Parts: sequence; structure tokens; C-alpha cells
Amino acid sequence: DPLLTYNVLKVLNHDVSAFTQGLEYIKSSNTFLESTGLWRQSTLREVDITTGNVLRKVDLAPQFFGEGCTMLKGKIYQITWREKTCLVYDATTFQPADPPQLGYDTDGWGLTNDGEFVIMTDGTANVYFRDPLTFQKVRQVRAHEVVGGTVR
Repeated sequence: DPLLTYNVLKVLNHDVSAFTQGLEYIKSSNTFLESTGLWRQSTLREVDITTGNVLRKVDLAPQFFGEGCTMLKGKIYQITWREKTCLVYDATTFQPADPPQLGYDTDGWGLTNDGEFVIMTDGTANVYFRDPLTFQKVRQVRAHEVVGGTVR
């Protein structure tokens, strides 16, 4: 038996060519912040939820494969898969922030925030809390799965 069930409330329009890697709802603008992947095709987008139209888009340099994204304190953070680079944008203008890139030492997969730290995953059970100004690791936790009362 599944632990959770769901009901489809509404089907939203979406660019079928977008290889979505990161997605975050922005309540203040009722839009999605979307990071797309694929070599030479990765983007950062702001998408209108009601129409699916791309309102703003940044094409990543061809060497970057876009992964997770999140918005925190007026900045957008977009991590890359194997390039160990976090791209940073001004959330208002979608222009590169200062500094425009921050480094890290793992693969990049998922990204979110808790209002203070940027929280990143690398495809393993490791979850990293990172300082949004430097992207330095502040702390690390390991995710665990509970199956039938057993932690693994």
C-alpha cells in the first residue's frame, strides 16, 4: 500500500522541451522559478503558472548543466550538475549578482532554502546547509529512510 495518495487538481501548461531539474513556487508573483538541464540547453526561467508562458529566461553557458534552483533574500541560486558552480542572480532583474558564481565540492542535484540557509543535495543521502553569501558548508546531515519501522 502506498504511504501517500494524491488527487490531480489541475493540469498546467508547460514547455514540453524543458528538461525540468529544479522548480520552486514564488508566491509573491504566482510564478514558478524553473531550472532546466541538458548540455548546451540549460536555462533559468520564470514561468507564469496560469498560462505556462516563460516570462523571463537566462540561457546558461554551454559548459553548464542546470540542476536545482531556489530564491532567498532577493537572490536566485542555481546549481550545476558536475561543474561545481552555483550561479547567482538578482531576483528582481534576473541579471548576474555580485558575485555571479560560487563554488562547491560535490555534484549538484537539488536545491531549496529554509529562509536562512541554502539547502543542497548531491545525489547521495547527504544534505548540505550552505551560507548564501559564500556557499560554504555550514552543516551536513544524512537523510534516512524508515521502512517498516527500520531505519536504513
